Amino acid sequence: MAVSNTTPIIYLVKIKGLDLLEHVYGKVYVCSAVWHDIIHLQTRGLLAPNEIFSISQARQKWMMLQDPKEKDSIEVKDSLIDRGLGLGEAY
Repeated sequence: MAVSNTTPIIYLVKIKGLDLLEHVYGKVYVCSAVWHDIIHLQTRGLLAPNEIFSISQARQKWMMLQDPKEKDSIEVKDSLIDRGLGLGEAY
């Protein structure tokens, strides 16, 4: 199991290596901010249709969408955002 931000997902899908995450970690968790980043890249035309397809396939099989729920996690996230990290990186 692992938690990922947007960057590794995008770079791995670009080199056709996204499945490496599944082989190494089994399941990979992403928060909703990461998923929104991916959708934003898609709408700007920065991801090819085959890359979107690969990410969508991963999302159906081994990439889990889950936001932190614990109060401490939310406070840490807010603190990291205040210090300049992006939403997807702070989760």
